[in-house]
Order: sequence, then C-alpha cells, then structure tokens
Amino acid sequence: MKKVGIAIGVLVGIVAVAALVGWLLPREHTATRRARFTRAPAEVYAAISDFGASSWRTGVRVEVQGGDVIVEHTDEGPMRMRVVERVPPVRMVVAIDDPELPFSGTWTYTIAAVESGTELVITERGAIDNPLVRVMAAAFFDPAETAERYLVDLGALFGEPVTPTP
Repeated sequence: MKKVGIAIGVLVGIVAVAALVGWLLPREHTATRRARFTRAPAEVYAAISDFGASSWRTGVRVEVQGGDVIVEHTDEGPMRMRVVERVPPVRMVVAIDDPELPFSGTWTYTIAAVESGTELVITERGAIDNPLVRVMAAAFFDPAETAERYLVDLGALFGEPVTPTP
C-alpha cells in the first residue's frame, strides 16, 4: 500500500511541476511564415479564400458551413473557424470559432505584389489559457508548422516549389 501512495505522490508532483512550468510560459504566441509565388495577388487570394476548393491541403478536409463559417477536419479532429475580415486581394483574417477548444487564435493572410509575383505572409496569433496544455504545446507543437505546410501545399497547387521563411 505504501508503494501505491508513493506512486500517487510522484504523479501529483509531476502534474504540479508541469502546471507551474505552464504558468511561467507565455499565454500567447505569434508565428509568421512567408513564401513567394509567381502568380498575381488576385490569383493567390482566390486560391486561399475558396474554402470549398481546398482539397490541395495535405491532411485537411474543409467543410463550408455557410457564410464565413468553415470546419477544418484533420487527424486531431474538427476545428470550427470563421472568416472575420476580407480585403481582396490583399488580406484575410480567419479566427478559431470554438469556445470548447483549449486554445484560441487567428490566422492573418497578407498578400503583396512583388517584382516576381506575389508574397503571401501568414501570421498565427494564438493563446492557450490552460497551463498544462501550454506545457504540452511547448513540448510537442511548433506554432509555425501548420503555416509552413500550408505554404508548401499552395506552392504545389501552383506547380511551384516553395520554401517558407520566417
């Protein structure tokens, strides 16, 4: 019985330390990635804003629920999102629209004409309220990874190799 008590005490201690570390980690994060495409800004904007035609995204199925509400389905489960700003062809902002999730945030797409075509910048601004989830995210999640995959997939749609940069 004593060994069970020790094991429970150790487990409680680990959770307490993880919670303390989580409280010390920043609640909010920002991650930015950019890539250039040889397409015109209007063509890039059209591709990223047509959620019904987003089968080009690796590991993501997008369900358009009407208006500006979409649900992204991945291996991690569904995530409801809402387009909160559209300024064609230069800007779009999409926000997580699910208060049940342990995190919140936005993706801002900024599109600019450059001499060789278009630069697309994706900025993720996120927040994680729960300190234990914050520790897990810091240990196992790169906030820029999804934006990088998105830009590479968009390049593949256009038939262009893309290497995202900060």
